[in-house]
Amino acid sequence: MANRLWGKARALYKMQKIDRLLGGFKGAVGFGQIAAAIAGGLLMGLAPAPLNLWPLAWIALVPLWVELALGCRVSGVGCRERERGKGGERGEMGEIEIHLPPTPPTPYTLHPTPLKRAILGLAWGIGYHGLALFWITGIHPMTWMGVPWLASLAIALFCWLFITLWGAVLVAIWALGIGNWELGIGHWALGAGETPALRVPGSPASQVPNNPKLGEASRYEIVSEEQKFSQGCYRPYKTQNSKLEANNSKLEANNSKLSISLSRVLIATALWCVLEAIWSVGPLWWSSLSYTQSPHNPVILHLSQLSGPSAVTAAIVAVNGLIAEAWIAWQNSRAKLASNSPDISQALEKSTGYANPELNQKASQANLSQAPFTLLLLALVLFSGSHLLGFALYSRPLSELPENQLKIGIVQGNIPNKIKLDPEGWSRALAGYARGYRQLASQGVDAVLTPETALPYLWTVESRRSSLFYQGILEKKVVAWVGSFGTKGGSFTNSLFTVTGDGETFSRYDKANLVPLGEYIPFENILGGSIDRLSPLDAHLVAGAKDQVFDTPFGRAIAGICFDSPFAEHFRYQAAAGGQFILTAANDAHYSSDMLAQHHALDLMRAIESDRWVARATNTGLSAVIDPHGKTRWISGINTYELYAGNIYRRESKTLYVRWGDRLTPLLFFLGLLVWFFQRNNE
Repeated sequence: MANRLWGKARALYKMQKIDRLLGGFKGAVGFGQIAAAIAGGLLMGLAPAPLNLWPLAWIALVPLWVELALGCRVSGVGCRERERGKGGERGEMGEIEIHLPPTPPTPYTLHPTPLKRAILGLAWGIGYHGLALFWITGIHPMTWMGVPWLASLAIALFCWLFITLWGAVLVAIWALGIGNWELGIGHWALGAGETPALRVPGSPASQVPNNPKLGEASRYEIVSEEQKFSQGCYRPYKTQNSKLEANNSKLEANNSKLSISLSRVLIATALWCVLEAIWSVGPLWWSSLSYTQSPHNPVILHLSQLSGPSAVTAAIVAVNGLIAEAWIAWQNSRAKLASNSPDISQALEKSTGYANPELNQKASQANLSQAPFTLLLLALVLFSGSHLLGFALYSRPLSELPENQLKIGIVQGNIPNKIKLDPEGWSRALAGYARGYRQLASQGVDAVLTPETALPYLWTVESRRSSLFYQGILEKKVVAWVGSFGTKGGSFTNSLFTVTGDGETFSRYDKANLVPLGEYIPFENILGGSIDRLSPLDAHLVAGAKDQVFDTPFGRAIAGICFDSPFAEHFRYQAAAGGQFILTAANDAHYSSDMLAQHHALDLMRAIESDRWVARATNTGLSAVIDPHGKTRWISGINTYELYAGNIYRRESKTLYVRWGDRLTPLLFFLGLLVWFFQRNNE
């Protein structure tokens, strides 16, 4: 009989592959579910700068988690009526439900289809990335580039929608993964909210009525409300009388709700970290969950010294997961007090013909679960413990040596992009940066840092000879880091040059992570003729090598230009290669102030991860000096011309992340695989 049922189930599964994806979609993902997912994403979108509501990040994933974890929704007491009309009988008795299906359920009837999971994940991702990255629309209007107003609006909306969906796809894949990979055991491939049902003890197997449609050896399981809620749906429980109690005991031992919940949290956390690691090597990367904590929660950001941003992301996902699992477990047990109703035995006798006077007490005992409190306590312990560990790292004194001090001058030129390449902007830039360099040099700085493409021309021997800025270098004899354009083959580079006091170019760093469409055309051979780039340059930029080092007269530096900032590995590599301080140059003039705040927050994260001082120069803000603990020692205004002279320090320490990279993500992935194999083999 068991082989026959198993064969039938497999046949149904093969016939309904398409139905699993599309079947039952109509009306299955309701407006309330999608709204809950979007609301959670919007909460996460409020966490990053500039709003800095970082505590929201620790609960914002809960709505999506709950939606994914519940295979069948619950309305009051009992499952959603998904099985009505399918030939089954059911009796609802407060905490106890007897479900007598005539045939084994298919995967479709057990958990949401992949399409439903993907839609919920996509909805959450759209809410998060759409809000957090809305600043991209600040590129409109681009009339200064000759783009008509309506076309400019269309381009801005396209960019926003594209990067929003790019990030949302990550969440959709995660939602699919935890539903179809996490606990995929046997034919029923238990989804994210489903666990093998546990029979309430107290009813000898021989006294439970047989199902004539399935055979004499078939028995029905009696499940508690919390088991029903967690499992979502019911199935026949095939057993021989002599093996019933042994099998029940084994299931109870190996598939407790707490174990399943913790397994789900581990696997979901591992999968999220893996997906972020994959996304971070792609061309578009900005809104990791970890950046929701920057800049106003530097304590937790210090976990990144252990394994990079993934350590912060893992903590956020795990805490959200534990809270969600606690909520689910609480919902499972919310009717505990009603479980002592004397109507339970009567309802059981009426539904099955079998009466058990001890059922009330035993059902109550089965439903008295400590899982909600345990999971909530674990969430609190993880949240507090991760912050305590971060605080221990945060509290270490910097202990800077005077001989490692560098006095850095920063010029924020405040040249709007709409005039930057015009004669007016050209002369204004040359005059403003030359004047700023001279003033800072007179204050005794060791070097002057300028923003990205501060001097908007090719840094060649011929062009710099007539430059006021270059003449100032020859006069003041102070090192300058000059943002300008370089050449590489037949193309241009966005570069930062080290120019010594005698006018020689000592070193050069070429921007390694270019902005798609803005600085280069992806798949240029295919799309180059049909896509207008969102840049005023007449030539194509090429990216610098990933393994660059940036030597200076003061020692090796870590360099980043604008869109390099989100890529933690870029800075880690240079720190591991001996970089002693970080220099970043950016031009964010074409974006809104939200982007400026987020860009500063990303550079602050790079300072903490590598345990380095940061000097950042921007065109229109926010220029800053940041210490290795993430404290902003100075920050400029927005759309202002500013000069600043302050100290940073060279450091040679190497954090665990700098030494070894991200070891947490592969570790979580390995542990997740072990749990999955254990659960599958156990079943």
